[in-house]
Amino acid sequence: MLTRIVNNSPKLCTFFEQLNVELSKPQSQHILNMADALLVCEDTKTLAALQRQFIQAPDPSNMADFLRISPWLSGDVRAAIRVNQVSWAVEQAERTGLPKVIYINIDDSLGEKDKDTRHLEPVDWFHDHSESTRSKPRYKKAFCYLECTLRIGQIVVTVDLRLYLRAKTVRRINRHRPPERRIPFRSKNSLARIILEALRPLLPKGWIVYVQFDSWYASEKLIKYVRRQGWHVVCGLKCNRKLNGVRIDQLAYALRHRRYKKVQLTAADGDRTTYYVRQTTGRLVDVPFDVRVYFSKRHPREKSQAYFMST
Repeated sequence: MLTRIVNNSPKLCTFFEQLNVELSKPQSQHILNMADALLVCEDTKTLAALQRQFIQAPDPSNMADFLRISPWLSGDVRAAIRVNQVSWAVEQAERTGLPKVIYINIDDSLGEKDKDTRHLEPVDWFHDHSESTRSKPRYKKAFCYLECTLRIGQIVVTVDLRLYLRAKTVRRINRHRPPERRIPFRSKNSLARIILEALRPLLPKGWIVYVQFDSWYASEKLIKYVRRQGWHVVCGLKCNRKLNGVRIDQLAYALRHRRYKKVQLTAADGDRTTYYVRQTTGRLVDVPFDVRVYFSKRHPREKSQAYFMST
């Protein structure tokens, strides 16, 4: 593998200086080296592989010590990046005259690891929803994280990342820690709310905000929290949710004679997809306001369909 980095990227250095994070000079250099190497490394991204991207670099154990025992808090860096990303996106939108509409998207993803991985605390077996089928569930050794992106027009920035640990994983980690260093279990819905609470004071006043997530996050508590902020919800629904006391899959069957509305969506690569959509309004269980529910198919004769709601 050829060495690629002689000096750190000037743009990356400028971005890091704008964060105003209180770190020592060696700590700052380690962060810059890691970020720079992650951007250019084409191999499996181990610490040794990242170190090999530089002509002059310390031993890989130095970078490992920086991550494990160096006295700095990842939350401080994450908060500084969040402030920088939101303010930059809003400034760019105002400068170019984009509509004052913000889309916040929350989703989880897996960072796949080797199945023999043993010594990384957050790594465990997770169900892979994207590759599983009804008859063949797939499980991967991985770590799971929640990602929050913010979009204004064509401007998209990542504003938060949160590590998710299974309850079993939390118990295993806490078993080897003293009481003062034990970590609490937080569900994905709790993490989603923490992300939104951290983001709320940074959003500009008077803008329209849409919060988007899939059916795994469509709990009554999270929907009501979003609405209390004056924001709107766009999310997926599972077929067993009830609208006006009726399961939505049964409601979709009852509306089978209603005409479809054709909706064409254009993807980022320019491909267009046509969906056949029906809609109705009502109230979900424990949600004290009306919502609009959509029943969507890719073909009128398709048996399965997707369910969405918006406020």
